[in-house]
Amino acid sequence: MSPIAAVAAVASGGCAPSCPSALASPGSPPAAVTSVSVRALCDFAGRAGDLDVRFTPAPTALEGAEGHRRVQGRRGAGYESEILLRTQRHGLQVRGRADGFEPDVGRLEEIKTHRGPLDAIRGNRRALHWAQAKLYGAMLCEQRSLQALDIALVYLNLDTEAETPVQERFAAPELMAHADALCRQFAAWAVQEQQRLAQLDSQLARLRFPQARFRAGQRRFAAAIYQSARDGQPLLAQAPTGIGKTIAAIFPVLKAKAKAGRTQGAIDKVFYLTAKTPGRAVALETLRRLQEQAPELRVVELSARERTCVYPSRACHGEACPLARGFFDRLGAARQAAADARWLDQAALARTAAEFQVCPYYLSQEMVRWADVVVADYNHYFDGSALLFAMAQEEGSRVSLLVDEAHNLLDRARAMYSCAIDGAALERARQVAPPAVARHLRAAEREWLLLGTGGPGPAGQGSSGEPRRFRSEVPDGMAHAVHQAAGALSEHFAQAPEQAVDGPLQQCFFELLQLDRLIESFSQDSLLEVAGDVRQGCLAVPKPGARGPSARALGRGAVERRLLCHDDALRVLPRHARCLIPGFDGAFFSPQWKEALWARFFTAAPPRQRRSVEQYKGVKKA
Repeated sequence: MSPIAAVAAVASGGCAPSCPSALASPGSPPAAVTSVSVRALCDFAGRAGDLDVRFTPAPTALEGAEGHRRVQGRRGAGYESEILLRTQRHGLQVRGRADGFEPDVGRLEEIKTHRGPLDAIRGNRRALHWAQAKLYGAMLCEQRSLQALDIALVYLNLDTEAETPVQERFAAPELMAHADALCRQFAAWAVQEQQRLAQLDSQLARLRFPQARFRAGQRRFAAAIYQSARDGQPLLAQAPTGIGKTIAAIFPVLKAKAKAGRTQGAIDKVFYLTAKTPGRAVALETLRRLQEQAPELRVVELSARERTCVYPSRACHGEACPLARGFFDRLGAARQAAADARWLDQAALARTAAEFQVCPYYLSQEMVRWADVVVADYNHYFDGSALLFAMAQEEGSRVSLLVDEAHNLLDRARAMYSCAIDGAALERARQVAPPAVARHLRAAEREWLLLGTGGPGPAGQGSSGEPRRFRSEVPDGMAHAVHQAAGALSEHFAQAPEQAVDGPLQQCFFELLQLDRLIESFSQDSLLEVAGDVRQGCLAVPKPGARGPSARALGRGAVERRLLCHDDALRVLPRHARCLIPGFDGAFFSPQWKEALWARFFTAAPPRQRRSVEQYKGVKKA
């Protein structure tokens, strides 16, 4: 018997019309004018050049916004900031805000922030910057009847506060042609998607259960999931093995999606998350059967990069991998072919990627934005840098989430929201680090040693007999040392990006970054563990409360105290939640057990959830 069969919930809010996925989401019927932002339009049609995911330290969204304001504040009295611009072309209503305009000299500015040398900014990023700047230029020329315009990309180095302008002069007709080309490409895709979605709504409305009749208990299971998806409420459901939980979960969610149609609060996407490969295979087989009745249903299987990479021994940039070289130049054709195929499991994505010579992993990430159903592992939604969660938050998509065999989520979530690092790793990194970095790593090592030499905290005994110490807070000295070491490494790699290669220094940097972020979110429900020899490990395990805007993300960040189970971990089951315990199978859960299960699943993300959005942006902009 499966302890927990599925968790169905709806996360996020209405779909933002400015995001590209708005066209692939249920909304209003196809209209003459589709609204799209400058950023979304250029993301879709303005990228060019190589795929390059080599590590380069980048400003956070907050740092970038502050940098913009500093540059704008340095300009003269006549300088115009945050200019609202609109234009209508090829059935698109394009809107955005230009960073600044100097009317006295006729110069439009697009401000970008960065860290490290300017030449570390990849070519594909520069192409996207120019696409945005020229589009703003076309809109400004149209709005103010300008015949020509100077356009400057102003790069602000946040480390030195130095500005580097890259300026060109464009005639208005040249800028208009650029805007027309972008809008024409996006408009064709928009019409295609709107037509497909209209057909899909009709097909899902007629969708029939693919079996002759429901099995015992299967109808009740499906009805409960349908009601939860329709009403946007979470559900914790349990059923025995063999009842047909997968079809009983997917079918009603698709029917709920069809029922909502293009109304407010409609379901934009369905994410089916599994812990193991066999569960993913069953879900894909079920969706394949349902797609026979709904051929317009677009299904994407999202796999780990290690499983899809064609050249695993090569770095992911144009100088090393032929599939990364010119990736964005070929992405449009590959995206269209993948969209036409509809069925995009790992094999189908590999075939399309091979045909157009693009990376299958990043093609799958692109197609997730245009999918109706995504089948993926837990970590693609629940991990701190998860693509699916960040994409749904950034684009405002309303997602119906199905978590298969959800009892596996406990251990997996512990691993996702825990971090271990040992003193030996710090020492190896220090030996190859430059002096300025080695000093901070040495300070972190000293604090590391202090963790095991005393201080308050209950003592315990591990399963292997080694001594353990648990702390309810991170010592200030340790937190400061970790933060300083991570910052020193970030500055080092910003100044010398060619050294950001696999090795002890980079590995230590990533581990320190993760630990630093966990320390930021450390709360009264978190635990610091020092296990065995103090040089061998430290584990931070957060368990944030179910409060804040991220509480809509069912189970995100749900992890418990390390190997501890306390009575105060049991919480009252939320009034809007239901726990379906089918009577036919003889299963019995005590109320306390049900409440404990729900407390473990229905918890908020750590305060740093925006980091995952920023990391998703970094991947998308790669």
